[in-house]
Parts: sequence; structure tokens; C-alpha cells
Amino acid sequence: MFDQSNLFNIIYIALPLFGIVILGGLIYMQRHH
Repeated sequence: MFDQSNLFNIIYIALPLFGIVILGGLIYMQRHH
């Protein structure tokens, strides 16, 4: 059983972190080509 508000808090925190990781990875790939 998940608490709805807790789930939204996790998503709200996780999405920006995920975006930063993806952007960092893309920049890293471009610099090493």
C-alpha cells in the first residue's frame, strides 16, 4: 500500500534528478566525441 502524497513526493524529487543525470550524460558524451 503506497501513500499517494508520499508517491508524489518521490516522483517530484526523482524526476529532476533523473533529468540532470540524463543531461549530464549527454554533455559528457558530446565532449568525448
